[in-house]
Amino acid sequence: MKFPDIQWTAMEAPGNGLQPAAACGIPRVANAASPREDAIGLLRLAAEIEHALMVQYLYAAQSLRDSDARTLSTVAVQEMGHLLTVQNLLLAIAGVNEHGYPAVIHFGRDTLRRASNLNPLPLTLESLSRTTLGNFVAIESPGKFDNPAVAERVETLRLKAGRLGYTTRPVHNLYAAIHWLFLADDEVQPVLADIGTCTPGWHLAEEDFVDPATIDRFAATQTEWHSIPGFIAMPVRNRAEALAAIDAITLQGEGVTGSEDSHFARYIRLLDRLEAGAVRVRPLARTPHLPGTVIPEDPSARPVTHPITVLWAELFNLQYECLLVLIAWSYSKPQGSPTRAKAIDFAVDLMNQVIQPLANDLSSRALDEQGPQKAGPPYGLRDETMPSDAASFAARFATLDRSERETLSRIKETLMQGDDPVARLRIDSIENYCQQRQQLLQEN
Repeated sequence: MKFPDIQWTAMEAPGNGLQPAAACGIPRVANAASPREDAIGLLRLAAEIEHALMVQYLYAAQSLRDSDARTLSTVAVQEMGHLLTVQNLLLAIAGVNEHGYPAVIHFGRDTLRRASNLNPLPLTLESLSRTTLGNFVAIESPGKFDNPAVAERVETLRLKAGRLGYTTRPVHNLYAAIHWLFLADDEVQPVLADIGTCTPGWHLAEEDFVDPATIDRFAATQTEWHSIPGFIAMPVRNRAEALAAIDAITLQGEGVTGSEDSHFARYIRLLDRLEAGAVRVRPLARTPHLPGTVIPEDPSARPVTHPITVLWAELFNLQYECLLVLIAWSYSKPQGSPTRAKAIDFAVDLMNQVIQPLANDLSSRALDEQGPQKAGPPYGLRDETMPSDAASFAARFATLDRSERETLSRIKETLMQGDDPVARLRIDSIENYCQQRQQLLQEN
């Protein structure tokens, strides 16, 4: 199944003092021949945005401690749920390919989002600061404010970001455009009120939705992801469920009046604490990166050059890429199959037992040999495309396995030259995990 190349345009929407978000426009896919093509394009962009926000929040969390770190990491986990729900929305209208796999498994991050003139925030990995958190507040802000003081504060943050070279656009507008496409007609829903004029009559038809049996075969669910509190993974079998899923993502991000659990509300409270001097922050390198991964869009990105840190950063990137492929692989397996359940369990273990400890380790390792600057986890990707059949998944895992073995071998050589029992235990744990994963892959 071939989908059109995507170029991004914006339908400008009128704004008012209580709605700075509207001035950023309503996104559309240029040259989309149908609402279905438009929806698939915007959902692919949404997947990349959710992915990019997730790693930016996780990186900022590395610079914090205790409850403040948990605030950011909790939001990041919820962004992962949004990413999975977007896959369900794609499945509902794109269906399966000739190999019987979901036709669009999109866990990318830097292709469409980076090229879009509606990218909410360029991918910049930074320690938490008033600027960083102000950017997070601006992009998670609602489409409409009931409180003029809050609207003014958000607009001030957005203008300040612009003066510092950041361009921030609220995610709300993208989901408002997606919501419009999934409506049956032009009746304006509350979530779209005051957002501006969308293309009349431009909606998905009933025949654009895939057979529910196919959706039930592959759709991600919250239960299989261990029922993580606040984790949204909503199957989408029809128009009503699609609209409910889109609204759930939007409301968890921007919230409603009086909401205490939305991303926007959490970040406003954290910003209050930061401005009051109640948040301790440790400085990490800005957007650390390694050769061989996608060149950062952040012009102030810092290369990781310390010879030991480079090896651990390479290992981190491999585990991060492996996580994405593993989740995609689980999504390609039918619901209820032992393989799918085991793959999800492995993914959860990889996040908690491998990636998070490596992120902690890199946050205390030197960026280079010149000074005290700490590195931080680079979240670098060599290849963000996802396989589309059994053979390509097998080949991708084989490539990752070879690279893992080579990097682990090089790290073990450095450990032979010194005494680092914690690092030795970490390597033993990672090797054990990799062996178990390989056994699972060989069995399936």
